[in-house]
Amino acid sequence: MIYEKDHAIAQVTAQTKLVRDIHFHNEFEIICCTEGSFNAVIDSVEYSVNKGQSVISFPNQSHYYICDNNINFKSYMLIFSANIFDGYANDIITKIPQNPIINHDKDFPMMTKMLEQMRKDNKYPTEYSLLRRVGYCKVLCAELFEK
Repeated sequence: MIYEKDHAIAQVTAQTKLVRDIHFHNEFEIICCTEGSFNAVIDSVEYSVNKGQSVISFPNQSHYYICDNNINFKSYMLIFSANIFDGYANDIITKIPQNPIINHDKDFPMMTKMLEQMRKDNKYPTEYSLLRRVGYCKVLCAELFEK
């Protein structure tokens, strides 16, 4: 198992391949599937993730992904620190859902647009990029935790 460290406070990347090695880190990780499908293994439980769905892993949960590299697959990967929640961080990291699958196309359709904007902010930073990324992470989590 690999421990990953030193992620940015909030970063989004476009992915066509996913990490196959079991790993964990101190940050939240959301994979938003925009094309194709994959399987996520979180704390030894396997979940199927299809287009229009996302999966979330919490800080220090072991996880890895199974994806056929020969299929047409696209996703966004969002990694962000629990520290963005200030005094609520310890409370938030204990709210691990029984099912980490999010039907973002149905329940939260603006999620993909927010992730695309965050990815652009990573590539072309402005004075307010980090503020927007952190704000979007908070909005995403508020929506996810309410469901």
